Parts: sequence; structure tokens; C-alpha cells
Amino acid sequence: MRVSTWLSVVLMAVVCAGAGELKEKKKEKHAGPDEVSAPAAAPSAEGASNDKPGKNKKGDAVTEERRAQRDAAEEPEAGGDESELNTLAQTLGLSDAQKQEIGKEFERYRARLSEIKALPDKSPNEKLLKGPQRRALREDLAKWVAAHVSPGQAQKFAAYESKRKRDLFDEHVNNRTAKLTEALGLNEGQQAKVRSIYNVQLGGTQNAADALYAATRKGGSSPDLEKALEDKRDAMKKAIEGVLRPDQIEKYKKMDD
Repeated sequence: MRVSTWLSVVLMAVVCAGAGELKEKKKEKHAGPDEVSAPAAAPSAEGASNDKPGKNKKGDAVTEERRAQRDAAEEPEAGGDESELNTLAQTLGLSDAQKQEIGKEFERYRARLSEIKALPDKSPNEKLLKGPQRRALREDLAKWVAAHVSPGQAQKFAAYESKRKRDLFDEHVNNRTAKLTEALGLNEGQQAKVRSIYNVQLGGTQNAADALYAATRKGGSSPDLEKALEDKRDAMKKAIEGVLRPDQIEKYKKMDD
């Protein structure tokens, strides 16, 4: 399936969800304290399962375990929780009123993250889309915070956000290297080379994915951006394969890296 096709399909769900959130924000802005609508209830577990007779339950359990591991790894990247709010209050010297206002925006941010998490992620392309979605949402949150604090606090927040991105990227590189080490049995020399490849090329791949997602958010796609992303992904995979032994390459090709 072409990248532009799956991006457009999944983006429709994101845009619709975002439009609903915008309406809710407008409603809250003009409503009194007792008129703000409660958040929509989560879908019930009943009726959500479409298990067919004979379905591989062991495979389902493995899939759920991997999803739980991925969610746990993504949690620090997401932020916007009580822990980060307390960190910002201390780092920026927030007043009680500022902390309360940012806390409400954090709640809206976490709600949108839940919507992104609920989108399909069975195919590699669907999984790839979630990274740009989360990063774009975080960027929107950062802009909101910077616009609702003093200039001095905004400078401190910019420094905080820059360090946070770098730390998360380093952690991402380490996690991916550890994943390949466990799956393929990399030796120390291979680990060092793989980590170097991720350090150099992973950021470019993420930037290409973000650029394509940003173009699609604006109502269109770009064959050039689409090709740039595919080329960067292929180049990184080929670089990884160049570090591996023949038996490891076969296993690597079957992985979703």
C-alpha cells in the first residue's frame, strides 16, 4: 500500500477526533463550571472482541504483552502527567494559577494521546504513523505552554524541552539497540556499530516521517516527502544489515524494526 494512501485513511480518523476536541474546547470556553460536558466514556470491553473460534490465544497473549511493553516505553516520551507538571512547577517557578491552568491543558493532551493510542497499529505503516502523531501533539503542547507563561519562564521551558528531546532520543537509541541485541545476539562490536547507525540515521528518519505527516495534516501529501521517508528507512535497514552475520540478517528481515 502506498504511504500516501494509508496516511490519508488514518489521518481522517485523527482529524475527526481533533475536530471533536476543538468543539469541546469552544464549548468549555463559553460554558459555566457546571455546564462543561464530561469526557466520553471509553468503549466497553463487551462487544469489542471479535474473536473467532480457533483463534490463536497464545499469539494474542504475545501481541498484548508486546503492546504493553511498547506502551510502557512510550509513557516517558508522552509526558503531560502529574510528575511532569510538578517538574515544570519547580523548574519554571509556576504560580498556583499557572500550574492549575497547565494541568488542565495536560489533561486535554493526555486525552488526545489516548485517541492516538486507540488507532489501528497492526501494520508497520500504521505503527510508523503514531510516532509523528505523538511528536506533533507534543509540539502543539509545548507551543501552548510557552504562550501561557512569562517570557523568562518561556526561555527556561525551551531549554527544558530541548534537553528532554535529547534525553528521549538517546533512550530510544539505547532501547532499539537492546532490542536487536536480545533478538539477534549481537556481540559488543556489533552493538557499538548498531548504536552509531541509529544515532546518525534514526533522527533523519523521524524528521522525514514528521515532515510527511505535517504535509498530510494540511490536506495533501508529497511524493517527494514520501520517497524521502522510504529512502531513509531503506538506507538505515541496509546499514544495519551490513553489521550482521548472514544468519542474523535473515532474522532481522523478519523483524519490525
